[in-house]
Amino acid sequence: MSGNGNGMAIRPTEFEVESETKAGVTYTVRLPYCSCPDFRYRRTTPGNPFCKHLLRAFELGGWHLPERTEGLTSDEVAGLLGRHGVNKHAVAVVIQNARAQGGSAVPVDGYDTLAVITYSRSGGLFTVALP
Repeated sequence: MSGNGNGMAIRPTEFEVESETKAGVTYTVRLPYCSCPDFRYRRTTPGNPFCKHLLRAFELGGWHLPERTEGLTSDEVAGLLGRHGVNKHAVAVVIQNARAQGGSAVPVDGYDTLAVITYSRSGGLFTVALP
């Protein structure tokens, strides 16, 4: 850090991020907005308002977003638990148990506690409480 000694760092807030699917296309990200069409659509999507260009800009700027843990599909639960070291078989079992019983739990690598997964039958989505 430089400058005034108060522990504040200035980070860039504008990035050019290349499209992963369209060769030669870049999108301008001015945090917290992106110029891509997907961003306009996602802003109205509850639970995941970020396009991949915006997520990349956060990464480039050194910011880390908290993992979303509410309103998840079974695939999102699998990805979240997989990133926390839970093996695929255990993930499948905990999702099945949560659907059947409304909730379940699974040990998470590196922690002395469990991730608790609840399932909303009315909404058909999961919530994960991580240690």
